[in-house]
Amino acid sequence: MSLRRFLLVAREEISYNLKRPSFWIMLLLVGLLIWGFSTGGVRVAVTSGDSSVGGKKAFLTSEFAIAQIVTIMSFLLFSFFAAIAAGLAVIRDLEWKAGEILHATPLTPGEYVWGKFTGVVAAFAIALVITLGLLIFFFQLLPNSEMLDTRGPFSLGNYVFPLLMLSLPIVLFACGTAFGIGTGTRRPILVFMLPIILLLVCGFFLWTWTPAWLDPRIDRLLMLIDPSGFRWLNQTWLKVDRGVDFYNRQPVVWDMGFVLSRIGIVLVGLVSTGLSARRFRRTLRSSGKVTVGAAKPGPPPTDELVVVATVPTLAALGMTARAPTFWQGLKRVAGAELKELRSSPGLYLFVPIIVQQTLAGALLAIGAFDTPLLLTPGTLAVRAMNSLSVMVTLLIVFYAVESLERERSTGFGQIHDALPVGAGSILAGKAVALGVVTLTAIGAVFLGSAIALLIQGRVGVDLRPFFIVWGLLLLPGMAMWTCFVFAAYAIAKNRYTTYAIALAAFGATVYLAITNKLNWIGDWPLWGTLRWSDMSVFEFDRTALVLNRLFVLSLAVVFLRFAVRHFPRRARDPIGLMNSLRPGPLFRSFVRSIPWLLVPVVLAGMLWHQISIGPGGPRAKKIGKDYWKKNVATWVGAPLPALADAQLDVTIEPARRAWQVKGEYLLINKQTVPLPQIPLTVGLWDEMTWTMNGAPAKPDTGSHLYVFTPSKPLAPGDSLRIS
Repeated sequence: MSLRRFLLVAREEISYNLKRPSFWIMLLLVGLLIWGFSTGGVRVAVTSGDSSVGGKKAFLTSEFAIAQIVTIMSFLLFSFFAAIAAGLAVIRDLEWKAGEILHATPLTPGEYVWGKFTGVVAAFAIALVITLGLLIFFFQLLPNSEMLDTRGPFSLGNYVFPLLMLSLPIVLFACGTAFGIGTGTRRPILVFMLPIILLLVCGFFLWTWTPAWLDPRIDRLLMLIDPSGFRWLNQTWLKVDRGVDFYNRQPVVWDMGFVLSRIGIVLVGLVSTGLSARRFRRTLRSSGKVTVGAAKPGPPPTDELVVVATVPTLAALGMTARAPTFWQGLKRVAGAELKELRSSPGLYLFVPIIVQQTLAGALLAIGAFDTPLLLTPGTLAVRAMNSLSVMVTLLIVFYAVESLERERSTGFGQIHDALPVGAGSILAGKAVALGVVTLTAIGAVFLGSAIALLIQGRVGVDLRPFFIVWGLLLLPGMAMWTCFVFAAYAIAKNRYTTYAIALAAFGATVYLAITNKLNWIGDWPLWGTLRWSDMSVFEFDRTALVLNRLFVLSLAVVFLRFAVRHFPRRARDPIGLMNSLRPGPLFRSFVRSIPWLLVPVVLAGMLWHQISIGPGGPRAKKIGKDYWKKNVATWVGAPLPALADAQLDVTIEPARRAWQVKGEYLLINKQTVPLPQIPLTVGLWDEMTWTMNGAPAKPDTGSHLYVFTPSKPLAPGDSLRIS
């Protein structure tokens, strides 16, 4: 190996990564995240102490707090960007047709592969150094009134050791495994899915699954195999509060088992890179799909004259050519896509992971006192809905983008774009193939669910709940998401911008869901909104569910129409683009789009009406605000009687979607003063009738507060019966 050539490749890779916009976007996100921690907008788990009541508060500059922050940033940001940069390093050269030039030089496969890997790792090592500087600047140097109680004394070890023990191993692991996958398979989709799978496995299992009955040895094993190190940090040091002084003054003790696990994940990355270099050398730098073998002996050349028979002309044969119909084009495109998917190793890898991740949360769910919950088809389908929709959504993103980009990346794009197959047939065929991928994942999860129900042996397998939840409710959202990705590609016309648009939209949906700002209009994946009952099928939310699914399907039609109209089959014409942006063409385009936009606008309006009259809508919020505004100011601090006894009789009327409550309450004045009036809050009820000590009563009503006035003040020790 030539050190000069190796360093030349590494230097060029470092230079390229430092110039990439995504690299600086990552650092910008890191800076914003650190700034959020310093201002209190983002918090860490060490919450021991409370300065609001005069107590001490955990330092944000302690080694424990820095370790948590570093873990979050490394796994959410560094691992993703590092995996993409490393996994696409060789694929990028192949797509740019630079491989033929590079490999015509004395450059050896080992020098090329290890130089690329070293360059990516060095670039992200520079990013870690910049992160170290940002942490010290925001946490120690920048004047900040928000950190008066959380800024401790400066210690360089508090910043350096977490970066060395947590961030650097994650970067090496992500770079090595992604580089091995990208170089070995030459498939970008596998590279993009790697950090997503790691995040899902850790977020849905390794970080959260800690039942009380778990064997400590298994818990220890899960700590060591967690590539992020968060489970070890949480289970070892944070789960049991050790007091604010301990976290502020003591360093993190990195035990030998954890240190060996960090070395292990680094070795996994290096071994993966070494195997990819070996395979790269063995395939002679080819595409990886064709291997070179010995030439088979053939017949010796001859000097005899070969007479070729006259071939009839096409006109004589009566052959004609015509453009295929929409359905013919759809069938051929779908068939070609399905053949490609059938040979795709990613599908055989991702479907079992989806099954494991979806069913792990549903089957391992625990109730009160860490008791396992009884599984029924309906509850299992609803419980698995969130995880299934998240992973299928991400699967659709990567497979849809790679499907749209396949013709260009394989060099078939110019021929493909000149074919007489309509854009509608092309996109519909690709959508059908993606639908098969979605149904395959859903079918695999259903098979696992059926096996789980049979093993439990308490409730039989019933197809109806799965069909309703995963068929009628999940599939419309996946169809809309597929069409949205198509529309994003029609706008961006390249792979990476489409990924950015799709993942940004997905991230915005996740943010709205986490902050409880996702309403029925924006909740296209139905995260956390389904409540199953074996006595009825979504009785209370049925109207909103139907409107939401119709709205989502209407959006799918709008996105698909946009994608078909702007599908990139021709090179951009700057003059044509300028002409299309004139007021006249823009207005005519808008007018033609009105019929397509009318249906989703009407459905969105109907949904908004349902939201406004619902329990969490503006009407309910105004009622609650008026209650506190009109009643609390009057009755705050007023002496109240004690509740001595209560008897309730509840009648449920499913046909009317209503229930009746008959209650009797015994109140005793335990105060030292008589009570002339007694306020009672009952909530949002209709047709209320009251009695007081057996006689009809008409309390004063104001903003859902009922004020009872006895004939004489309720003396200390006396009781009053209200029903």
